[in-house]
Formats: sequence, structure tokens, C-alpha cells
Amino acid sequence: NEKSRRLNMAGRPTTKKRGNGQGSISYNKSKNLWVAQYYAEGKRKTKYGQTKSEAWKKMTIAQGKIMNGTYFEPSKMNIEKWLKIWLNEYMRDKREPKTVENHESNIRNHINPYIGHIKLKDLKGYQVQQMYNKIAETLSGRTVNLVHITLHAALKQAIKNDLLIQNVTEKCTLLKHTPKKSRALTTSEQRGFVKIIKGDPFELAFLFCLYAGLRRGEVLALQWKDIDTHRMQLHIEKTISRVKNMDAAEGEKKSRIVVKKPKTKASNRIVPFSELLLPYIKNQRVKSAERKLAMGKEFNTNDYVFTDTKGNPLDGSCLNKKFNILTKDIFSSHATVHTLRHTF
Repeated sequence: NEKSRRLNMAGRPTTKKRGNGQGSISYNKSKNLWVAQYYAEGKRKTKYGQTKSEAWKKMTIAQGKIMNGTYFEPSKMNIEKWLKIWLNEYMRDKREPKTVENHESNIRNHINPYIGHIKLKDLKGYQVQQMYNKIAETLSGRTVNLVHITLHAALKQAIKNDLLIQNVTEKCTLLKHTPKKSRALTTSEQRGFVKIIKGDPFELAFLFCLYAGLRRGEVLALQWKDIDTHRMQLHIEKTISRVKNMDAAEGEKKSRIVVKKPKTKASNRIVPFSELLLPYIKNQRVKSAERKLAMGKEFNTNDYVFTDTKGNPLDGSCLNKKFNILTKDIFSSHATVHTLRHTF
């Protein structure tokens, strides 16, 4: 009754403020979802679920965080902050280093400059679409698709973490991307290329690409045990690449070489090679032995076929640079080291 109601200093009734963690659950017909509501930091918060038990579970998890002091207010988090959490907690050490590096590059170069400042909960589909369209003005459709893959995955995890209820990237329209047709060297270009690489330290590496169809990372990951000169076979079991060292401290190298297994089972294979390559293989082995003898104990005895002067493995940029220097004026149109593989 009226007498039992609490009065404030002005004689007006007051409403008792709910404490942290208190909540209730109900069904919202318009949203076709169960809605759990609770209080945190004096404000009402909402969790949604397809079922009553799902909504209840989400609320109790949040209430548990409130009780143990680990609750974080999602509404204060912007896109940039969430992407950093996603990259560090859900990608790093759980995906291939190169994959993590590509995600980091997409975030740093494309996503954060456009939408990083927007609060996670306020992100709209049209804002993401505007970002995609802006990127497409200067870069390829493939780049837009890669940026989309990064952002979609990050927002999908945000939904799992109950920070969002929908993935707005699914409302966007991606540009149609038509992959470029692979180019192969003509017969005359092959002859000119073989002639110009004669005697070069990477001669055998280029020949493996041209006559065995190897990728540059596969070539540089070859160890002598992978070359069977009796059966004339190459055992392709690993690949090598250089990735950004995201944990580098001041003074440490900003990148590192990573040796890993090929992405697919099909890439893990045995490749036959022509006996015409046997003299080149023999010559490469002699050069490796001479280098090892000259360096003595300083030589890294890791058995790689292609190394620097101290026996350390090389990455694909070395082949790229040498290829560009050697072929500057001999091809009628643009070609890369990968073009050699498509010529095989």
C-alpha cells in the first residue's frame, strides 16, 4: 500500500535499484528470440538465445563474470580493440604463421583505417560495404575478398563470445573476382631463360621449377635426403616461407623463416625429374661441400640444398630478386618465378 512505499527527501516514491547480476528471462515474439536481461554496473544488459536455456546460459555466464570481477562492458569496445583480441587470442598459435600475418595485414592496412574507430555494437552493414567499395577503387576484387574473410571470421567469433547477435558482413555484396589466367613461357622464352641462368647459383633451383613444376617454397625447402638420384625422384614433404615476427622485441629481427608441411595431401608428393638434371644436381652438391669446407664449424649442417654462405636456408624473396634481375629484358610480357611452374 501507499504507506509501505519508500519516500525520498521530497516525499516522492523511489524505485529500488537492482544490484549487479540480478536478471529475468522472457520471450520476444517480434524477434522470435528468448531474451535474458540482467544488471551490470547499474545498467540493464540483454542476452539473446534461440531457446530459453540458451539465453539463460548466456546470462548466467555474464553473471558469473560480474561476481568474480572479470566482467567487461562490450558496448565500450570498438572494432580495432576487438580485432586485436581476436588476432591474439583466437588466431595466433592456432593458425599457420603466414595466415596470421595475412589477417594482421588486412586489419592494419584496410579494416582499421576505415572502421576501426566504430564501436563493435554499432557497426552496420552499409559501413562495411562502403569500406569494400573504397578498397575496390584502387585494389583488386581479390583483395576485397581477403579483407572480407578476415572481418567475417572476427565478427563470427564476436557472436560466439556474445558480443554481437548478427554478422553484418553477411549483408554485403562482394565484387566478382575473376582469377587471372596463368601464363606459361613460350618455347623460345624457355630456351632464352635456360641460357641466361647458366652458371648462376640458383640455376638448379630455377630448373626444378621449370622442369619439375615445383613451387619456390618447395624448392628452397629441399634437403639432400629429398633428392633420389637413383630413381630420379624429388620427395616434396615441406615448404619454406618468411613470415612476420609479430612478437619481436626491440633489436630482434622483424621476420623469420618457417619450414612447414604442404597445405594439402596432394602437395605432399613424389616428383620425377629428367636425367638431364643430374649434372646440375652433382654440381650443386660439389658447391655445397666446398662452402661447408670453407666455413668449417660456422657452417650450419642442416642439409639444405640451397643456402646462404653459412648454410642457413633461404626464403622465396631471394629467388624473386634474382629472377627479376636475370629476366629484365628477355620476356615479352610479365613473368614471375611461379610462371616457371606453370610452364612445366
